[in-house]
Amino acid sequence: AVVSTQSTGNLSDTKSYLEKHLVRLNSINENFIRSMSDIETGYIFLQQFQQIVEGAKQSRGGIEVRREEAKKHRDSVNDEYLSLVEEGRRYAGVVARFQEECDKTESLVKQARELGIEC
Repeated sequence: AVVSTQSTGNLSDTKSYLEKHLVRLNSINENFIRSMSDIETGYIFLQQFQQIVEGAKQSRGGIEVRREEAKKHRDSVNDEYLSLVEEGRRYAGVVARFQEECDKTESLVKQARELGIEC
């Protein structure tokens, strides 16, 4: 079993998950040994084990769906972030050009006043 603590980042959660998993595995092992004492009990055990496996597959499928949804959301947020960064760059460029034009205007007004032209 692969354990990821990326979303929680909490080692105690990982430890708890692994302990629960170990208890389940030990229980399966004990029941397997007991159930193999006769054919009918062994058959029932195998049926129950197959149900457990199917439940685990369904659970994993749900987890995969949620993981994909989270990935799509992350990608969407990242795209929006990149768009905003680009917009910020464009804004900074426009402000810089505007400042240049203001500087030119001030220079022209100064020259005009020096020539005696009132603006």
